[in-house]
Amino acid sequence: MQSYWEKVTNQRLARRRVLAVGSAGALGAALLAACGGGSDSGSSKQESSGLVQKPVDTSKQAKAGGVFKNQVTQDVSTFEPSFRAAPTAFASSHAYQNLITQKPGYMTKAPDEYIGDVVESWEFSPDKLTMTLKLRQNGFWDTRAPTNGRGVDSSDVVYAWNRFASQATLRADLANTVNPAAPIVSMTATDKYTVSVKMDHPQASILAAISSRAASGFWIVPKEADGQFDVKKDQRGSGAYVLTEYVPSSRFVFEKSPGYWNKNALAIQRIEFPIITEYANSLAQLKAGNVNTFKVRPEDILSTKQSTSDLNLFQTDVAVDGFHWYFGFQDGQKSPFRDVRLRQAFSMAVDRDLFIDAFYNVSNFQKSGLDMSTAWNSAVRADASSGWWIDPKGKDFGDNAKYYKHDIAAAKALVSAAGFANGLDVDAHHITTADYGADFPPKIQTILGMVPDAGLRVNSVPANYATDWTQKYRDVKGNFDGMALVLEVGSGDAGDQQYALYNSNGSQFMGFDPDGKSTFKGDPMLDDLTNKMKTEYDAAKRQSYSTELQKYEAKMQYYPRFPGGANGFELVWPAVENWSVQRGGFFIEYYVWMNDQKAPLKKS
Repeated sequence: MQSYWEKVTNQRLARRRVLAVGSAGALGAALLAACGGGSDSGSSKQESSGLVQKPVDTSKQAKAGGVFKNQVTQDVSTFEPSFRAAPTAFASSHAYQNLITQKPGYMTKAPDEYIGDVVESWEFSPDKLTMTLKLRQNGFWDTRAPTNGRGVDSSDVVYAWNRFASQATLRADLANTVNPAAPIVSMTATDKYTVSVKMDHPQASILAAISSRAASGFWIVPKEADGQFDVKKDQRGSGAYVLTEYVPSSRFVFEKSPGYWNKNALAIQRIEFPIITEYANSLAQLKAGNVNTFKVRPEDILSTKQSTSDLNLFQTDVAVDGFHWYFGFQDGQKSPFRDVRLRQAFSMAVDRDLFIDAFYNVSNFQKSGLDMSTAWNSAVRADASSGWWIDPKGKDFGDNAKYYKHDIAAAKALVSAAGFANGLDVDAHHITTADYGADFPPKIQTILGMVPDAGLRVNSVPANYATDWTQKYRDVKGNFDGMALVLEVGSGDAGDQQYALYNSNGSQFMGFDPDGKSTFKGDPMLDDLTNKMKTEYDAAKRQSYSTELQKYEAKMQYYPRFPGGANGFELVWPAVENWSVQRGGFFIEYYVWMNDQKAPLKKS
């Protein structure tokens, strides 16, 4: 009889063979076969119940100092914080500040609440057209030239805003000078530590909008960025950490900033980020204790825990990827997805449960006695704050939920009704590098491998991220042929996310129209709902508009999210204390501390 761990390892290897299949069509077929069943003899909840470590608040015992060793899979192409590039976001978040940030959740995911960072307090005028920001007076810039440790003041905020409004990739989300539908007209200094924010119209989500810690969020950079240092090649921030060493293609090193306003709350003195592009190497470095944590693939979690038993295993909340597929609306025969029936068919050809099971290792975790929760995405992420997401599998979603269900017969009928009784060929454009994470390419190929059975013969067309991707597909608002696949960035507010994606003035609007006539003008229904979400201050009403949008977009399938997700598991060395106690808000190193009496720092 196989032992518990032998069985888990065999299941993991079978799943990895699924993801290693080369062609999209073969991959879809292999995926179906690999998830078809298997024995669960020998496993039980009693056998695995001791595997999962519960988060423990040890913040009162925290000791200052120590080195946290994380890792990243991709080098940065630029340190420019206003540029939309996923690998840049982690570097910006450590060195620069937002005006405010999301309040972390305590032992649970973050709520829709906000706390100050550069800003100590804020207030709105009665008409909500002016927001007055009071800055902290105990925050200081990097001690190195040209900022020389001077204090952060209102002139920096005004400079940072004007710079953001003139060049940031996502400036259309906030800057009214760029987009008349955006809220902020200007920021002006009324004294050294006060900034007045003038609004064109009230926006319920303005705090969330200016708190984004994603790539191209509104980061506060010093006025010396105007020609006194190269912000693309170096950093001079007022954030919690200072970039003290950067070796291209090798490593980043951050040290705790002596000028950060909340430095006494930070325990970690030094953060090291080696750049490890190969997954197998990253996993080996984790096992050896050379990095403290790493995003281990779900199929490798249990075998890694078995081989390196000192690692702590933590269960996470349900999480999903921010990936979408979307369609070209350019006039011509190569843009067939202007017909809503083909978009619906594509969605119905995707087996969401199978995708989630494969990439989140759901069945194997369950067979090992671990509790699992899964969820399908709608137009809203399944891991959104409470009250926003409605379950496409729930009774309240309505008839349009059928377009999320895996139904090959119905999908084929839609393809035929659209005039393609013998199916059709279509190009799918996407990047193949790790700029969106190492799992992005195999997830693309899995989705594309599921749809040929419906008559959608997809030709995978790689695009170079630096030279082709943004210029030809990501940023052309639907003016291309075929379809494409992309990563979403932006605000943590679900209403703001929907505005950015589905409103014709949104920064990530992809150029659709309801009649498929290549007007690129958007959908009046979605414009109306997202505009209401932006200006409505009653949370329940905002969420009711979101519910209506999710039901409508299920039918239209303009910009579908990847299938969904599940709770997962993280492996962390015991020396990292306070793990998963605070969730959301700042980056993880903000909340943890290093215990040199535990592995791997203290050898057993």
